[in-house]
Amino acid sequence: MGRIIKSGSWDLLSYAMEMMGPGVAYARKAYSGKFKAFKYPERFRLLSETKKARELRDSIAEALARRLLTSKATVKSDVIPYLKVIFTSNPKMAAGIAKAYGLSEDMVKFLAGSKASEVMSYLKKPARARKT
Repeated sequence: MGRIIKSGSWDLLSYAMEMMGPGVAYARKAYSGKFKAFKYPERFRLLSETKKARELRDSIAEALARRLLTSKATVKSDVIPYLKVIFTSNPKMAAGIAKAYGLSEDMVKFLAGSKASEVMSYLKKPARARKT
């Protein structure tokens, strides 16, 4: 079929059709008889599992993009990775950033990961206590 299309020799089509018949017959003999169950595509399963995290990342990007006067794509690729480093390594500074940009508790948990409780404890302290 590829040769027919490349060369434009459509008169060879009859030979191609004759070769397709035996190919199907031989494939049928080679069939082992075992049924292969349908599996939902792995990529779609992973996308459904990470949907909430992606939505949260997008909401953070939207909130920060308005304040930083940049696009959401830029915030996702350039700002959020640095925020994750700050939120996991310096909870006190992270609390200040979260308060300044009005990030919700879910957003803080997304950025801080296992250190979210420390950041939240700094956020709940009064302003005077945070400065010392």
